[in-house]
Amino acid sequence: MIKFNAKTLAAVALAQSTDAGRYFICGVHFTGTLAVATNGHLMTVGHDPDADNPSGIFPISKKAITAMKTAETVIIENDILKVYRLAKTEPFYLEPCQKIEGTFPDWQRILPTKLSQDCKATFAAPVITTLAATAKSLGKLGLRITGTSATETHWVNYRHDNVFSIAMPIGPTNPDSLPPFARPEWLKT
Repeated sequence: MIKFNAKTLAAVALAQSTDAGRYFICGVHFTGTLAVATNGHLMTVGHDPDADNPSGIFPISKKAITAMKTAETVIIENDILKVYRLAKTEPFYLEPCQKIEGTFPDWQRILPTKLSQDCKATFAAPVITTLAATAKSLGKLGLRITGTSATETHWVNYRHDNVFSIAMPIGPTNPDSLPPFARPEWLKT
């Protein structure tokens, strides 16, 4: 049985992949007190201090994510995902949810080792959109991206105790990509 905080899980599930060729990341990986999802460009990790889950990967649908935003708890048991508004009540949302067989990537190996104040990386638009949706699902107005270089992974802080993301840049920001009228004076020479 998997049991996890609903709002935290909703935020994490936004980062799961839809690439059927990489089926083992088309769900959320649960292990102990953590839930992790990645699409290969973005990874979000959630922590539920009350959880103690066995390791397993489960797909979370968009409908389930929507239901979780107004809920308290999610339980996955006997191939059924159940969303509860209050503990010890009847679930208000149910759907089939079969475990994905496979090995989830070693997500801890990509955690940045240092933080920096300056972000010089370029991120794909879908990554930024998902980060914004994650912040919104947590009831946050913004987020902070920090990393040490334009090509290494970056921390994403939502100012939330139980959720963070890791964003993978697509490369460095190129100041020469600005249109001529927008270039700072020091670049025009």
